Amino acid sequence: MATPPGPYLYTLKLKFGPLEAEYSPTVPSQTQKEAKQNAVLLFVNDPPSWLRDIFDGKIPEGYSVDDNEPQGTFQPKQEVVDKDKPEPKSQEKPKLQDILPKFPQFSFSQFDLDRQSSSNFIDVFGDDQLVIQVLNEGSSYPDTDGALNIKYCIKRESDGEVIEADLTRKFKPNEPDMAELFSWGSTFMKVGGEVIVRSSHVFGYGECGVPPIVPPRESLLAYIHLISADPYIPPSEDEDTIDKIMLLASKLKEQGNCFTKRDLLKFALDNYVRAIRLLQRSVKGYKKVPGGKRTKLFHLINSLYTNISLVYEKLGDTEAVKDYCTKSIETLVATPKVYLRRAKVYINEQKFQHAIEDINSAKKLIYVDDIDPVLQKNYFGEINKVKQALTRKVALYEEKKRKMEVRMSSILTPEPKEDAKTEAQEEEQEVEVTTTKKNVQYSDDSSDDEDYVFIGTEMYKLSDILPEVLAQK
Repeated sequence: MATPPGPYLYTLKLKFGPLEAEYSPTVPSQTQKEAKQNAVLLFVNDPPSWLRDIFDGKIPEGYSVDDNEPQGTFQPKQEVVDKDKPEPKSQEKPKLQDILPKFPQFSFSQFDLDRQSSSNFIDVFGDDQLVIQVLNEGSSYPDTDGALNIKYCIKRESDGEVIEADLTRKFKPNEPDMAELFSWGSTFMKVGGEVIVRSSHVFGYGECGVPPIVPPRESLLAYIHLISADPYIPPSEDEDTIDKIMLLASKLKEQGNCFTKRDLLKFALDNYVRAIRLLQRSVKGYKKVPGGKRTKLFHLINSLYTNISLVYEKLGDTEAVKDYCTKSIETLVATPKVYLRRAKVYINEQKFQHAIEDINSAKKLIYVDDIDPVLQKNYFGEINKVKQALTRKVALYEEKKRKMEVRMSSILTPEPKEDAKTEAQEEEQEVEVTTTKKNVQYSDDSSDDEDYVFIGTEMYKLSDILPEVLAQK
């Protein structure tokens, strides 16, 4: 007899006296063998409770393994319920249709239309794989790798339908349970900010998708609102080897370098900070690291501090530049560029002696035997630029100081009387000079009163006009 054509469904029946159980897959199979295997698999994953009792030696009362017919009745076990204990309240997740009105309207077509006429878009990798539209910038950046509290809604491109939404979700960047687009989207966001992220399948649900909700290779459009952020809490233990830690940190550094070249400074900064934290929390003490690896570790940490100082230099945060340059120098493997970068900060702060010391330190690092000649030439060019900036700044400072001294000299020295002046004008000038001298007090003793001078008809604080003269007095 010929085997009937598939597909097939197979029902597995178990019976022990009056106790019965059936296992029947809902999805048909193409062969009879596969249908039986699927039914057996259901049984293996979830065997009936009375069968577990038999194998545990707990034979139901009135039955024996050798008996084929029942000799009594069997009552299944019942859980003891504590009547005094209140039943836990089940927190049902709100239905999707109930929360959708709480999200703004957005669509793939509107996203493409806005992109043509707006500049608030960031193509993260420059290949249209991940594009971010900034709707609301927010207040301040959260701590790198801290937990984020977000509100989000995701649509699929095939039909524009919403596939997932949540009003309150806490997650950490790079969390495996969330699509990668959330980590990249939230990295750029400030607290209170809102963005729309358009992502290819690469940063969504991959080649296979999540059928039937997300088809294979499906592009996604996600609205994300960063409600609040928690501070970063380092993990308690990390058993990774030093080699693995340094490899991960190096990859983060390379990714940060790519973002720095494209002026995506927040992305770059987050990658550098993650790499630094990875090294700091995993390497408990530098003395425990073998000598050869210790040198590599110092150079990696130094390069990360150097790159962070470069990012802050582009952001205009001079205090952070100075701080991370100092941290780089403390690794004892700093390069001349770190000293020169900090020297430029000192020049702008008019701390000329500190700037000269950093320039001289950079010179000493250049005169070494193993430095590349091309790199040495570039460093000399950078040193000359910093020295020229120092010369210009000192010249401006001296010129400003000279002008202020001349101005003060003209204020403190009375002008000679002109013959053509009338007696009334002479008396008026005498009163003005007397008033000026009365307000300008010179004494070695400190006084709580402010000193003032008149220039024409305007009155100025003496401490504002000539701080150098007051200091010398």
